[in-house]
Amino acid sequence: MGIVVYPSIVPNTVRKTLFTGLLAASMGPLALWISTLRGQEVNATLFNYLWAFLPNYIAAAIAVVPVKVIRRLGQQVNQCP
Repeated sequence: MGIVVYPSIVPNTVRKTLFTGLLAASMGPLALWISTLRGQEVNATLFNYLWAFLPNYIAAAIAVVPVKVIRRLGQQVNQCP
């Protein structure tokens, strides 16, 4: 949820928002990968991994929407006399 809400609070460019959102979404798979490197046994299929982490990546893509809206509103305010 933080991936979607943060851009509404701290507006930025679309590119930076998408990059940071994808980076934040990748923390779950990264933690799982590190735990397997440390010897933890993970008994799950690729489908289970996809199902577990896909919502984070979808949220990262959706996070771009508030950024576009806020930037458009800012441009409209700057154009007002």
